[in-house]
Amino acid sequence: MTRIYDSANTGPPGPEFALGGKAEALVRLTVGDFPVPRFYVCESDEPLPPSVKLDAESYAVRSSAIGEDSGEHSFAGQFESYLFVKPEDIPARIADVIDSANSERVAAYLEEKGEGGESVPQPRVIIQEMIDASLAGVAFSADPVSNDRDTVVISFVEGTAADLVSGDVEGETIRLREGEISDDERMNEVADLARRSEAYFGAPQDIEWCFDAAGKLWIVQSRPITTLRDPVRIWDNSNIAESYSGVTSPLTFSFAKRIYAEVYRQFCRVLAVPRARIEASDSVFNGMLDQIRGRIYYDLVNWYRVLALLPGFSVNREFMEGMMGVKKPFPPGLTAAVIAENRRGKFADTLALVATVFGLIRQAVRLEKTKSEFYDRLDDALKLPERPFETMSREELIADYEQLEDRLLKKWDAPLINDFLAMIGFGVLQKLAAKWTYADPNELVSGTEGMISLEPARRIRQMAEKAAAGENYEDDFEAYLEKFGDRCLEELKLESATLRDDPAPLRVSIERLADRLKNEPTGSVHRSKPVDSYRPPSGFFRKRIFPWVLGLARNRIRDRENLRFERTRLFGRVRRIVVQLGDRYGIGDDIFFAKIEEVLADKIDSEKIAERKSRWAEFETEMPPPDRIESVTDEPAWQDREPVVSSDTEKVGTACCPGKVAGPARVVLNPKGVEILPGEILVARQTDPGWVMLFPAASGLLVERGSLLSHSAIVSRELGLPSVVGLSGLCDWIETGDLVEMDGSTGKVKILEKNG
Repeated sequence: MTRIYDSANTGPPGPEFALGGKAEALVRLTVGDFPVPRFYVCESDEPLPPSVKLDAESYAVRSSAIGEDSGEHSFAGQFESYLFVKPEDIPARIADVIDSANSERVAAYLEEKGEGGESVPQPRVIIQEMIDASLAGVAFSADPVSNDRDTVVISFVEGTAADLVSGDVEGETIRLREGEISDDERMNEVADLARRSEAYFGAPQDIEWCFDAAGKLWIVQSRPITTLRDPVRIWDNSNIAESYSGVTSPLTFSFAKRIYAEVYRQFCRVLAVPRARIEASDSVFNGMLDQIRGRIYYDLVNWYRVLALLPGFSVNREFMEGMMGVKKPFPPGLTAAVIAENRRGKFADTLALVATVFGLIRQAVRLEKTKSEFYDRLDDALKLPERPFETMSREELIADYEQLEDRLLKKWDAPLINDFLAMIGFGVLQKLAAKWTYADPNELVSGTEGMISLEPARRIRQMAEKAAAGENYEDDFEAYLEKFGDRCLEELKLESATLRDDPAPLRVSIERLADRLKNEPTGSVHRSKPVDSYRPPSGFFRKRIFPWVLGLARNRIRDRENLRFERTRLFGRVRRIVVQLGDRYGIGDDIFFAKIEEVLADKIDSEKIAERKSRWAEFETEMPPPDRIESVTDEPAWQDREPVVSSDTEKVGTACCPGKVAGPARVVLNPKGVEILPGEILVARQTDPGWVMLFPAASGLLVERGSLLSHSAIVSRELGLPSVVGLSGLCDWIETGDLVEMDGSTGKVKILEKNG
């Protein structure tokens, strides 16, 4: 009598009863609470035991061989399968399925796979209750043809899917991108089921499904999509778009690329990575940034390669993904490849870990001294030269730039060490807060004193209060320009005019806020700070460790913002130099279409510049590439698609600052000249420090991109401005004038009423 597995009465089988690929997937689906029709699995064509009750009207009888439906071989269609089998015919069909393992068809399949002559183990046989389907089909959680992992492909027919699977009929096919909604609710259910199966198995899935006469959706099979190719390149702009949004000039990109390469070489040296390994990774450092159709992207593969130079890759990778706001984890295949590239043997890896840990401890201990030395070096390097830039020769301007590189860019130690400690500190705080307290880590890091990011908003408010009271604020205005004159919208783009160049936007912001203050009750714009309290963890060590980690996270996040301001000062100085160099070369603002290497080497090519200028003008009018691009070749490839407008009335993002607010939305894609009206919720694709002039007037902040450590998240927390970031598709979902409710504690955003 054959051994049997019963999905209704048996837990997962032990290792001694190998069920085969198809049946094992069904068992996992059942354990995962998927809607799977009851099934049995038998291991031979011997008589079924009395415990098998075949009381359904009909059954499907199918094979489940070892390796079948695996990622390596699918054996799709190679073994016999039978549908609508009457209970009395099941023994004969079991024998037929088992005999099909010896067919010429299976032998030819193995020959094609290069495994001719190999024997196939006797398949197990699945006996599954047959669903009398009203609609059935297959669904791929990723497009197996285009390799697009954000699109579900659904093919379906009326009745059962047997003819569709065999290829005898074509049926109908639809494609649903992530966030896209079908008019047929059944297709939305199928797409959700396919995505759920992918998430459950951890890989894209090909599922068979059906609806019964009552409209219930069933899944009868799930297997990995064997034709998908792992990407070899991944570009992502989730976080960097906050600094370099939209189209960025060739000059800015080449300058930023140069900085990233040099700075992260220093980072590895600081953490005691052997010099030989750093030098061997030269192309990796030079390739951390890329530019696609004028937009700047992280080359994620190279970022992970840099991170893999350090021990503790798996932990640091998780923290880095959170800090960068990367929405999708790195593919397992690429992760394994990156780890393999950097594996040096257990003993060598242990030595590297010890060296890095001691290096990090040493740098953490002396961080205050390192910061002090950095600020001294920065102030000295950024001192104005004896002669005005306007009177300096080309050679003198280039020399001034080169001293900035030598004294600052090649010694950017304090920001690097602090950023790494901020990443680790906040990552550990999140984990400990979840385990040991009920506190929200976002609230815990709020209220930190001494954060320079808040000073512009506070000064703007103070000047607005004076203006509202009819007092003169010109001295305050000049003092603001002296300290924050390099701040502007898109301030890290060298082509962006700073407040020193044009202070008019600052004046407009002050006057508009003053008009609001005249008509508002005193104090109505001030917002409460999060309460600096939490349930202390129990236990001697926990009570001491948690406050220490909290202090580390707070201080490092504060210093991260402050050191970013110094980066703004440096970029402002470089802008002043290159603007003057544009005049010396006789090309004016066209210098922004040269590369920094061309500028420094006196190799300005007017034809190249004209060609770039024309192409960049085209980039400005094009639909932007996706935020994330995965390619199976070394070249970025994607399909231009209109944005999906979700019909949902609710989205959930990353909660950043608590507070529940309802009001009309103001969608701002370009903040220049925008006025936020009283009660409006500011909605943006991304923000940068220059947007802070709009924050005091808003009642809430919603941002499509960003993470918990992005500038908008940090500053909104410090201002007590309710905020949610990381809302995918936000600016295509909400329109100006929509009545919106947001909760900065939960990350939930609702559209209460559409405008018009």
